[in-house]
Amino acid sequence: MKSEYRQLLQAAFCMISSDYQEVLQKKYIEELAVKQIAKNMNKSEKSVESLLYRGRKELIQSIEKLAKEQCYSIQGDEKKHD
Repeated sequence: MKSEYRQLLQAAFCMISSDYQEVLQKKYIEELAVKQIAKNMNKSEKSVESLLYRGRKELIQSIEKLAKEQCYSIQGDEKKHD
């Protein structure tokens, strides 16, 4: 089950814009502070905070979309077996 969640997250991550991918990766994978991210990306801290907010929002929407599609796919498969 854990690998299914990981695959879902990876697929959703690939669906979001590259700017959001970059800022989310720096924050949550590389564990950089907003100040460091801003310096690395040559942006203001406010801009990075906005990118993080919008990136998380878009990632959540992508996860929900994929999860919904998977649910329909699984339900469809179960009906075929009945």
